[in-house]
Order: sequence, then C-alpha cells, then structure tokens
Amino acid sequence: MKNLCLLLGLFLVAAGIAGPALGHHSVTMFDLKNTITLTGTVKKFRWSNPHVILWVDVDPPEGGESQRWAFELTSPGNLSRSGWSKRSFSPGDRVSIDNSPLKNGKTGGLLKRAVILKTGEVLLFKWRKEQVTKP
Repeated sequence: MKNLCLLLGLFLVAAGIAGPALGHHSVTMFDLKNTITLTGTVKKFRWSNPHVILWVDVDPPEGGESQRWAFELTSPGNLSRSGWSKRSFSPGDRVSIDNSPLKNGKTGGLLKRAVILKTGEVLLFKWRKEQVTKP
C-alpha cells in the first residue's frame, strides 16, 4: 500500500509538470486552415529556445507604413537538424513568408515557408509529426 501511494504521488507530480509543457507547445492560437503570403524585410532573427522567432517589417498592401510581424518556428535544435542555422536570415534580407496567421488578427503567425528573395533560397517549416526541411 505504501508503494502504491508513492507511485501515485510520483504520477501526479509528473502529470503536473507535463501538462504545462504540453500546453506550451500548442498551435491553437494559429489559423492552421488559412495560409497567407507576406513580403517584407527581416528586422531580427532570434535563434533561442524555446522557439525561434523571425521579425519582418511587412510591406503594406497599397502605400502606407510597414507592419512588424513576428513569425514563430520550432526550437533551434529541431531547425539545426534540418540544416537551418542562426545565420539563415540576416537583418535587411527581403523575404516572402507563407504563414498561418494568428486567429486574433494580430500581426504574427506560424512560419511555414520563407523565400529569401535575393538568392531564391527556400526554407520550409512543417509543424508536429512532419519534419522541418531545407531543400
């Protein structure tokens, strides 16, 4: 009985730790059924855990001022294994970004595909069971 109580206690502690970790990696904030393409200039590329972030000053549709968008990716480790590096983007790079936008309409999204316009290099991001690839 004592061992059963100890085992149950360990299970509850593990479940308490795992729950928030699983919630953190949710993509429910993104509209995964919708993909939009935006063009702009890289402002910053943050290569750090838990998620790599790419900030782009997106060109306005018709005149006006650019909007800063934040595009989320997976961890640096996952991207490294697929050929990405902290030098994949540089400030000033002109890019075209395919992304699943935030459901709340704010300026952000889950990056699916990026094209560096000067070189034509294509960087892909596929979420979950699919792999992140760089052709």
